[in-house]
Amino acid sequence: TVLFVDLTAYTHLSEQLGDETLYDLIQRFIRAMIADVNKYEGMVDKLTGDGIMAIFGAPIPREGHAKAACEAILDFRDKGVNDLISTEGTKILTRIGISSGPIVVGNLGSSRNMNFTAIGDTVNLSARLEGVNKAYGTTNIMSEFTWDFVKDDYYFRELDFIRVKGKNKPIRVFTLIDRKEAMTPEALSIEERFKEAIDRKSTRLNSSHIT
Repeated sequence: TVLFVDLTAYTHLSEQLGDETLYDLIQRFIRAMIADVNKYEGMVDKLTGDGIMAIFGAPIPREGHAKAACEAILDFRDKGVNDLISTEGTKILTRIGISSGPIVVGNLGSSRNMNFTAIGDTVNLSARLEGVNKAYGTTNIMSEFTWDFVKDDYYFRELDFIRVKGKNKPIRVFTLIDRKEAMTPEALSIEERFKEAIDRKSTRLNSSHIT
């Protein structure tokens, strides 16, 4: 399972904040996310300036890699990191993309400059889904491939059936809401209404196609 995390509106923040304030914000954000990745035995593959790429289940295979990634996401949210990294009244939010599947891990580069990393369609899809959050106003989006591993462990909101840039085959995408035991009656009511709206939309689209 591959996870990409990024800050929203980074370019705007870099213009709005002074260099030292921006540096401090990024530092606290990166440290908080890395701590959660390490807690669930993930591997931080690389820092991407204002975000990170992390891998769960490689280079050493393990069961429950998708669930570990979900726990890291929820811990990141639950510890109040968004409040932690807020500064000068500016609310900072994250975008997370996550997908599961085959990847190839190893050293890339030359004898003088080498980097241990992962490549493959799963990595590319995770990176694309991170950016898709912009369109849906969400803080995390996962592919159906991750969802299939953990669909019985958490509460999800199905968002859409999309084809990301560079891909020919459309996929179902979801946003992780919470652990099932943490869902309140109010939260469940909201999610049921959302599911009802999605079902009605699908019914209308199918009827239109048949016609």
